[in-house]
Amino acid sequence: MKRRLKNISKIVIPAVIVIFVVLIFFLVPRLIKIAKIECESQYGVCPEEAQLAISNLQFTNLSEAKKQVKNSLKDNLLISDYSMQYAFPDKLKISILLKKARFAVYNKDSGEYLLVGGNGQVLGSTDSTSLPTVVQSGDTPNLLALSLMEGVFAMYQIGEGEIVSDSLVVELPSGKRVIFPLGEDKDKEVLLGSLRLIFSNVQDKEIDLRFKNPVLR
Repeated sequence: MKRRLKNISKIVIPAVIVIFVVLIFFLVPRLIKIAKIECESQYGVCPEEAQLAISNLQFTNLSEAKKQVKNSLKDNLLISDYSMQYAFPDKLKISILLKKARFAVYNKDSGEYLLVGGNGQVLGSTDSTSLPTVVQSGDTPNLLALSLMEGVFAMYQIGEGEIVSDSLVVELPSGKRVIFPLGEDKDKEVLLGSLRLIFSNVQDKEIDLRFKNPVLR
């Protein structure tokens, strides 16, 4: 009899513990009241867009707050990843990892700088930037132009070029300029390599790379 009770206890006690843990996992978040949500990013503050989305949430408890925050942030183009942490007694802390801008587009029509990621995705806007910048009309980034501008910046610390018709025009350190074609069949590395080779030998002429054989003026 004692052995049977002992065997039963070996089954019942772990089962009770499991049920207790499951109840805590599901019930406690529904019992904790959340009165405040704080948000931070790797740069300190969260972007205004995320702050606004969070401030408009209506929730009653921790479980509901986490669910609404997830729905609010999951499709945000600025956010790479995020995590949430409960802080006693009534606070939910959100840590956001923002996507890093790699280039900028200056829209001459709006006078605004658009921050652009490595895949050409617009991540936000700003009044000024030190990123390699392409000046243009309109908001649609030209990834080849941005990549070329990044290369020129790396080689000569020239941070800005402008799209004129179907070309990217960049003023060189010598006071002359280089004209890059922007066709879909153009290779960034070939164009930058050509510039590097020519500029190291001829620095007092305009370099036009739109033709099969570069033109010097």
